[in-house]
Amino acid sequence: MLYWISVKYPQPFLKILNYLGIDTSSWEGKKWVVYREKNHFDLSVYAKNGNKEECLLIVENKVKGIPQMYQLEKYLTKKTDKTQLLLLSLCTEFCQKSDIQEKWKIASYSDLSSAIRCVLLQIYNPYHHALLEDYCLYIDYLHRTQKNWTIKLEDYYVKTFVNSDTEITKLDDVRKKVLISQMADVLYSRYTQAKFATNKEIEKACQEDEPGQVYINTGMSHTTAILDVKIRITGNLVYVIQLQGDQFRHCIEVLGKNDIEGIAVIKTLKSYLKGLNGKDVVDNINKLESLILNGNYLTTVQRQGGRYGFNETEIALPKSRNEFCQFGDAFVYQYVLIKDDVTIDKIINVILTTITDLQSNIIEQNKNRH
Repeated sequence: MLYWISVKYPQPFLKILNYLGIDTSSWEGKKWVVYREKNHFDLSVYAKNGNKEECLLIVENKVKGIPQMYQLEKYLTKKTDKTQLLLLSLCTEFCQKSDIQEKWKIASYSDLSSAIRCVLLQIYNPYHHALLEDYCLYIDYLHRTQKNWTIKLEDYYVKTFVNSDTEITKLDDVRKKVLISQMADVLYSRYTQAKFATNKEIEKACQEDEPGQVYINTGMSHTTAILDVKIRITGNLVYVIQLQGDQFRHCIEVLGKNDIEGIAVIKTLKSYLKGLNGKDVVDNINKLESLILNGNYLTTVQRQGGRYGFNETEIALPKSRNEFCQFGDAFVYQYVLIKDDVTIDKIINVILTTITDLQSNIIEQNKNRH
């Protein structure tokens, strides 16, 4: 829509940008052109000087996703000193918002609607005028809808993240992304030593960070919200506390494919848990694997029926614990189903307790190892 306005009504387009906090005064006297998807930017404005182009503005539009620092940072490599950055976001509250605001102007869909309404009197074509009025009503409605997506700690976790009651069904994924992001933000506010990071960032950070470092990230898988809390053990081997849908998981994961020691741990662990020559495996594993299997890292793990499992009695449905599962070659996990009457606050507290136990144990075991 913004691209169409820029082509049909260039001057109103500039006024819309001004309303959203973009200074276009230096564009006067320059020939500028608007692109969609140039260099993977949703919208961008370039000044043209012969065959040369200079980027004046990058616009990132987030309607079905949560703004994330790691993604927005990628765009900074393409900017110059004259490039301004504008983030349009359906979501008005999200993790790392204050950090993002240091480099990006952030505008809501309500802001965009107000900006377009300011130039409607300059749109003389009656059809175009009516089209833009309808568009403003539409994005105002989207804005009002997302304002109701606010996490309350006393709310029940399963009802919030598993059961859908969204007015617009096709936006339910976005609702879950927003709420899980808010839950991650609460967790971070109570455990500020953690870092927000993606798997790739964690994999890179594992080369520098100390054992016991905690990372938080969120995502979606098959319309299900995911919250990951990862604690570095050693190398690229991490312990993971994971929420996915109505499952509370304990996991061990190797990030990347080049951590030979970590992959060996996963293979041995999977073999042991499946009961494949368990005793022989345990007798021959190296010190790190022994520490893991003996529960020195898995402080919440309990030995049950000859295999390892965990039992989060405060939050779990009775008898919901399953045997260990695996996802791919480097991720093993076990889960319990979360009871319907467990609050979000309770889940966060269980995670915090687990982090504290695991982190101190991991740090101590690595000291002993060296």
